[in-house]
Amino acid sequence: MTPERANVITITRQLGSGGTSLGQRVARQLGYAYADRQILKLAAEKLEVDIEDLTYRDEQVQSYWDRLFQIFSVGTPECPYTPPPLRVVSDEQLLATEQRIIKDLAGRGCCVIIGHGAFHLLKGQAGVLNVFVHAAMDFRVARVMKLYRMSSRDEARQVIERADREREKYIRITSGCNWFDARNYHLTMDFERIGFEDAERLIESIAIPSGAGAPLSDPAALLEDTEP
Repeated sequence: MTPERANVITITRQLGSGGTSLGQRVARQLGYAYADRQILKLAAEKLEVDIEDLTYRDEQVQSYWDRLFQIFSVGTPECPYTPPPLRVVSDEQLLATEQRIIKDLAGRGCCVIIGHGAFHLLKGQAGVLNVFVHAAMDFRVARVMKLYRMSSRDEARQVIERADREREKYIRITSGCNWFDARNYHLTMDFERIGFEDAERLIESIAIPSGAGAPLSDPAALLEDTEP
């Protein structure tokens, strides 16, 4: 039996765990397309809105108060007028658009997709390898402080804890899955223990086992991202 090649690798990660950087390295090494923030950029183009209007909502679901603020964005007699966006995009519209983009990219093959619930969206599709990257809080705090030039450990921890809450909520609402359930993934790794080189080799050995067939298609141009 010929080993199955993973033409699509999804990486779900905790902020500061190193998962995004790992995804970039794997994509470079394998010559796969890389998609993270590019998904939001394409969604903004398709929805005909500025990406700045969507950036704060990436992998997040708006709360009741966020929605209420949009409704009353014209302000009150005591507050200055705040012009609303020319087009208000709902969570449902944004999610549906991002999902179409992910499915289209995965259909072309040879790509690394970061976050966005891709592990669930592509569930059951042949040639998909789902990876979850996590790390201890102290490791994540140190990494976030370095990458974002923060001087306060408390500030970094607060940023991480908020990101964890938002991502857990996003996965739970959009997929019904538990973000931390290992059964969602083919491979989970503690990045503090494994490190870049071993993690990269491990993913590559599973994605392209000895005797695997040729890639599904030639990858798109490799793109960069800066999130940790």
